[in-house]
Amino acid sequence: MAAFDVEYYLDDIPLSTYGIIVTTSKGLIGKPAAKDTLSADWTEHNGIVRDLANLRYKGREIELTCVMEAGGYQDFITKITSFLQTIGTKICTLSWKAGNSQMPNILVAHSKQLNVSKEFDPKRMVGTFQLKFEELIPPVQKRKIVSYITPDDPTDNDVHYYIDGQDIAGVFGVFVESSSGLFQKPQEKESLTVDWYGKNGVEKDVSSIRYDEREIALNCFITAKTYDQFISQVQDFCNLLTGTGSHRLRVKVGGCRPLVYEVYHPSQITISPEWNEKTCVGTFTLKLVEPEPVKIVLSMSGNASIRLASKSAAHIYWGDGTHTFDVSGDGKPQTITKTLPEMSEVIIAVETKDLIELTHNGSIIWNRLV
Repeated sequence: MAAFDVEYYLDDIPLSTYGIIVTTSKGLIGKPAAKDTLSADWTEHNGIVRDLANLRYKGREIELTCVMEAGGYQDFITKITSFLQTIGTKICTLSWKAGNSQMPNILVAHSKQLNVSKEFDPKRMVGTFQLKFEELIPPVQKRKIVSYITPDDPTDNDVHYYIDGQDIAGVFGVFVESSSGLFQKPQEKESLTVDWYGKNGVEKDVSSIRYDEREIALNCFITAKTYDQFISQVQDFCNLLTGTGSHRLRVKVGGCRPLVYEVYHPSQITISPEWNEKTCVGTFTLKLVEPEPVKIVLSMSGNASIRLASKSAAHIYWGDGTHTFDVSGDGKPQTITKTLPEMSEVIIAVETKDLIELTHNGSIIWNRLV
């Protein structure tokens, strides 16, 4: 099936030197997972307030499924002993080469005990095992934010997914097969409850229902004509999702109103490519989290102005990666201005039932989107 072989290296030594063939790999291509964020889960606030400005990342978890073949039992013991002395518990470098693509060394530590399953006959012996590594320094680059909105074609009935203003299919070759969480209402937070002795059931305060974070899953595949192009597209897409701050997810179909979400990506992206002479394809699930799911969405441009009074604090996301937090919250009106160079979809994350006053010089896309 493969148009070329992939060679893996530990400390610049090919694994084939030890008679090892890697049958599958996980975690070498993709984005690292984010560390836990500083957060506050207020009962009177929808979702969770997260400090995404200081987002940091873990090392990737990498797994290689391997086969080692030897001429007999003694030959096998010699090879596996030599290899175990190489990896041990030390820190080493890992890289691989496929076609014309030579990936740079990454610093890893072997993280698990090596368990070998052996099969043998009088002439040869085969052992299978998994090498599990933890990356010590994750590849995190500063991301680029596109602040403008591409004009929509009302006659185009395809579903388009944008992240930070970029059409992920057109720019990165990432296509969404199916999704979950985009249209479902998030789970309700636990209400104030009183369970009286001698009384049936319980009393719940349903006058101020609040919602938890929204979890979104996009089942994706990425395709390219060559392996080199595939690696480049994957790296560019993963760089889009790294860095600090939140990301803007936009879903648009023809002339329908867009669905917009202010999200971040906490989990690792693991892509296992498959290829032949004509194309290279990798599948993965993109898991996004919207910390504040209840919102008002406005269309604004130029000198944008929002005057707001609310019993709970509002957070404004301007659509260009910037935000204004803790607007009002004490019932007193507050005016916020912002210069937007292009048309933007502005999110006001606030419980609409707490609003006392809201005026602006934009147009409403959604009065309340949950």
